[in-house]
Amino acid sequence: FKAQNQLSQLQESERIAMALITDVVQSAGYYPNPHNFTDAQTLVISPAFATPGTPNIAALAVANAVGDTITVRYAAGPADNVYNCRGDKNAAAGPFETWENTFAVVPAPPAQDGTPQFQLECELWSFSTNTRVPTPLVTGVQNLAIQYGLNTTGAGSASCTDRYKSTKDMQTADWSNVCSVKV
Repeated sequence: FKAQNQLSQLQESERIAMALITDVVQSAGYYPNPHNFTDAQTLVISPAFATPGTPNIAALAVANAVGDTITVRYAAGPADNVYNCRGDKNAAAGPFETWENTFAVVPAPPAQDGTPQFQLECELWSFSTNTRVPTPLVTGVQNLAIQYGLNTTGAGSASCTDRYKSTKDMQTADWSNVCSVKV
């Protein structure tokens, strides 16, 4: 019974984490009110993105991370139904808030018996506060493996993704062609 209960809790935590990752990845590059703002104005320079605007998905190095990482940048207006990896909406006073969400598997406090553990964590960087806040999402995760779907044939192709690459195989020019992600 105890093992079944723990498995159920782990599966529920995984579903929540995957829902958060999905929402964040789908928000990549979003910014409010394109009639009044450009991507370069809203998707500002941040720890993982040295250039305003696009691309808005990267693999930021995270200390002690196990496996891949994924970092996603986007902006949200106060009335938008857009959430960051902590599940927060924009509460900033301005017309938008820019976020950078980094997911990684990192060491967690050891189990009661001393066994090492790992957890999926999201580190949120906020433009308005210029702070990074790590938030543990799921304990018991062993690794994070990500593949990036690329559009290498250009606009107008029948499908967005014509090939997938693992994080280690991504080249600098590939980041601007990411159009899907497998986690």
